[in-house]
Formats: sequence, C-alpha cells, structure tokens
Amino acid sequence: MHRLDEPTIRAALREHEMRAEHRINRIRAAAIATASVLDLTYATLARTLSSRFLVFGALALAFSAVYVAVVHRLTRDETYRPWLKYVTITLDYVLLLAIFLEYRHIGFFARRVDAGIGEMIVTLLLLNLLSAFRYSRSAILYSSAVATAISLYVSLELTDSLDTAVYAPIMLIGAGLLTLSLSSRLADLFLQARRRELLMRFLPREVVNGVDAGEVDLELGGRKQEVTILLSDLRGFTALAEHRDPQQVVAVLNEYFTAMAAIIWECRGTIDKFIGDAILAVFGAPVAQPDHALQAVRAALRMQEALGELNRGWSERGSPVLAMGIALHTGTVVAGNVGSPQRMEYTIIGDPVNLTARIEELNKTYGTRVLLSETTYDLVRDHFAAELVSAAPVRGRSDPVRVYKLVGW
Repeated sequence: MHRLDEPTIRAALREHEMRAEHRINRIRAAAIATASVLDLTYATLARTLSSRFLVFGALALAFSAVYVAVVHRLTRDETYRPWLKYVTITLDYVLLLAIFLEYRHIGFFARRVDAGIGEMIVTLLLLNLLSAFRYSRSAILYSSAVATAISLYVSLELTDSLDTAVYAPIMLIGAGLLTLSLSSRLADLFLQARRRELLMRFLPREVVNGVDAGEVDLELGGRKQEVTILLSDLRGFTALAEHRDPQQVVAVLNEYFTAMAAIIWECRGTIDKFIGDAILAVFGAPVAQPDHALQAVRAALRMQEALGELNRGWSERGSPVLAMGIALHTGTVVAGNVGSPQRMEYTIIGDPVNLTARIEELNKTYGTRVLLSETTYDLVRDHFAAELVSAAPVRGRSDPVRVYKLVGW
C-alpha cells in the first residue's frame, strides 16, 4: 500500500473544506430566513415598522438570496477555491454591519440602542465561531480580526459605554482562540477518520483496528504466530466468466465477495487477499486469538450457507449457480508487512499457506466442500463433526496428509 503521508491527508482536508463551506452556506440561508421573520415580528410588536424598513429589508433579502445562491453554486462541485472563505467571511460581516447601522438609523431598536449593540456583539461571536468548520487557521484569524474591529467601531462610535469598548474585543479575541482550538480538534478528528478510511482500502480491517489500538506497526517486518488459514475457491468460475458479459461477471463476483467478507470479519478473521475468485483469510493474526481454529471453521460453515442463499437469488434471476471449495489448516506462519516503504502489504508467509492451497485442491478429488487438516481437526473435534477422508499424498510433501471432511456442528 502507499504510505499515507501528511500531504495526502492534507489534500483530503482541503477537499473537505469546500464541503464544510457548503454546509456553512446552508446555515447562512437558514439564519437569514429566520432573522428576517424575527425582525419583522419585532418591528410589528415594537411599533417600529415603516415603509423604509420594508424596502431595506426586501433589498437586503434579495442581496442575501443572490449571495447564498452564488456560494451554493461555487461549492457544489467541491472544486478547491482557497479565496472563497475570505470572501464569504468579509461579506457576512459587511452584511451584518450594514443591516445593524440601517436598523439603528431608521429607529428599528426604538429606545433599545444598547440592547441592539449587545445583540450585535453576540452575532459577531456566533459568526466567528462558525469559522471553526473551515479547518483554516488563517481564515479563523482573519475572521477574529474583522469581528474585533467591528466590535471596536460599534462600541466606540455608537455608545458611551467604556465597558462595552473594553470587554467586547476581549470576548471576541477569546472566542477566536476557542474557535482555533475547536477547529484544530475537528480537523484532527477528520484526519483520523480519513486516514482510517484510506487504510481500510489497502489493509484488512483487523490490521487497521490493530494500528488504532497500537497493537500493530505499519513498519516492514513480521512475527511468528500460530494461525488458522482459510482458502476458498469457486468451482468453474473461470469457464463461466468466458461466456458471460464482463459487467455481469464483476457484479456476481462483487456480490459473492461482499457476502463472504462480511462473514469472515464477523468471525474475527482477516482477509489477506482476493486471488481471482479465491479468498485467502487468516484467523489469529494480526491480533492473536485463542479460538482461531473454531472461528475459522465457523466461518467456513457460514460461507457455504451464504453461498446457498446467493445461489437461490442468482437462480431466480436466471444466472448460473456456483460451488465453492474451502480448505482449513492450522500452523505457524510469519505475519507482517512485506514490500517496500512506498508500497507494502500485510500478509502471511510460510509452508502452512502452501499446504492449505494443496488441501483445497483435494476438494476436487474427493468431491467435498470443506476439508480440514489434521492440526485444525484436533483443535475443533469437540465442537464440530468431521469425517476422515484419506491420508492423501500432497504435492511437495513426502508424507501423506490426513484430511477431514467437515460435516457440521
């Protein structure tokens, strides 16, 4: 797999930034609509409703609608536009200040001038806090600076209150620091989720869980572990694929892999790799588990049951049904990351892997669906019913290998 360096993750964060701007625009639209209704209600109740208020309100609402529509269009395709956040921050504050000054001029607040300034400061705080979702330190600093400047202007020019002139900027600076901290935490959470999502594309789920828990290292290397290996293979799929539409073949294979992978994961197994139409899975690595053999045999039984359900569905749609052979073998392997620092793969290496493949081939010879090696059978004999098939000669082995046909629980 490719190492997930910080530039790659940061690029993903930039993509997410535009989605965040899109969500902020939705909040902007909702806030403008709500504020318009509340302002109209207040003006009616306070008897400050006038024709000038209605005209200005209509113009402000029209400008806001165009503003929201343009931002929606610019953020819909998620193309990264680094300048957009600064434009929207500036327009938000300019629009807020223009509305406040006009309302004050036409007497919208009646005798509640100080209360209007208090509401203005609170709105500045909320607007600044909204910048946390932009994941940009520079944007937050810019927003904090603009909000503080506006609070100073409003406090010094429109009131005689020294307390407001002193404490409003302090509050906004504090809110800016809080916004920076919140944004940093949100960015960290996103980066962790994104890193995990990317790792899941290249590594088995158990490996990713082990990385998160600090139990698995992504450095090259491995360690010896006793595991149970599961190898499944579809019968006649290659011949079937030659006479079918490629899209249909891929759809069937993906449906099959999805069902089988879910069972393996539920039984705490790790999918090593998909090999054509075959699945190589391991139980007991990377995180050791004492009942790896039991879980592997349980998975094999459930996989055969799931294939039966898939076959019924495919048969109803007129698609050919499939058969699957599974082999299980327990042994000591080297499990770890193999490859180069630029591209690595978590896998298992050792003679048990080769022996599992040889045992799977015996399914064709004996017409069986699930075969267990003697080492696996010895670990699960008290829990599952199995019958000795033969002490079969195996390619690459001087001594015959005893294999057992799995009957059931």
